[in-house]
Amino acid sequence: SRRHLRHASGVDLDTGLVPTPIIAFATQLDSRRPTRTPDGETDDLVWVDATSVSRLVAEGTLRDGITLAALAAWWASPN
Repeated sequence: SRRHLRHASGVDLDTGLVPTPIIAFATQLDSRRPTRTPDGETDDLVWVDATSVSRLVAEGTLRDGITLAALAAWWASPN
């Protein structure tokens, strides 16, 4: 099936260290888990359904700044 990808936001990190923005995209995925291993920059891949995300943020489990910024843009979007 065709997937729809949309630009969610641009995030500026510490512009003194990372001068280019991080671009966040949003899409809807099916529930199948990936079969690939992490890319070497992550500890693990975790799939979380949309209804559980706010709980993970509130309890401090999800703490990555880039992910939190992308979530804020997703929550604020009119779509």
